[in-house]
Amino acid sequence: MTLKIYGYPGAISTQRVINICHELELNYAFILVDFKTSAQKSPEYLALQPFGKVPLLEDDGFVVHESRAICKYLAVKYSVQGKKLIPGQKEIQSYALFEQVSL
Repeated sequence: MTLKIYGYPGAISTQRVINICHELELNYAFILVDFKTSAQKSPEYLALQPFGKVPLLEDDGFVVHESRAICKYLAVKYSVQGKKLIPGQKEIQSYALFEQVSL
């Protein structure tokens, strides 16, 4: 199984997701959504992401968009590999600071 990241390389939100993949040592396929050709407004892309935004993650048929949601999803699902990116909820002060920054 390979993760698929749909995005535009110059978009900060796309870079955020790619950085998380690197931190977690995840393999992924990058699918360019070319803003220059308005690919984000194509019917095929809008079927996956109805707002026409990047990035979008596809993980074995599960699709999620919004970079912060994608990053949290990856950090939790793949928490047993790579670096620990989210403090446990029992570490209440660290977790509160994490949530404060990630909003």
